[in-house]
Amino acid sequence: MGFKPGDMCSFIDEDGLYGVLKILEISRNQENDAIYSITVYQELFEEDPDEDDIEVLHPYIGHFPIAEKYFLSSEPRHIVQNVVNRRELGGFNEWVKLWKKGKAGIFELPITECIKNISQTFLIDSSYLH
Repeated sequence: MGFKPGDMCSFIDEDGLYGVLKILEISRNQENDAIYSITVYQELFEEDPDEDDIEVLHPYIGHFPIAEKYFLSSEPRHIVQNVVNRRELGGFNEWVKLWKKGKAGIFELPITECIKNISQTFLIDSSYLH
């Protein structure tokens, strides 16, 4: 199955819990490699969540771009297709402007490593995630 913007997916974090992400957009670089722009939510689950489990979610990281190779290496599992609204695209739109000027990049790490790096860089308290 190919992933699309709006897809809600689960992934396994470093503690063996299930996280949830949403694909906001899929872009392409000059080499035509896919870049997934995603939102990661605060909620973690002991079992792989289904559509009913993710009715109410709270964003933890509103946007980060990740290379397709690393996105797929995180083994995301599709849960449900959802709408991407304009408000959710704010971080993505800002990233695109900077990326086109050569002032922004993409993560080339598995999802869990990206989350850890972003949390440490911006001193986001991640203790409530566990």
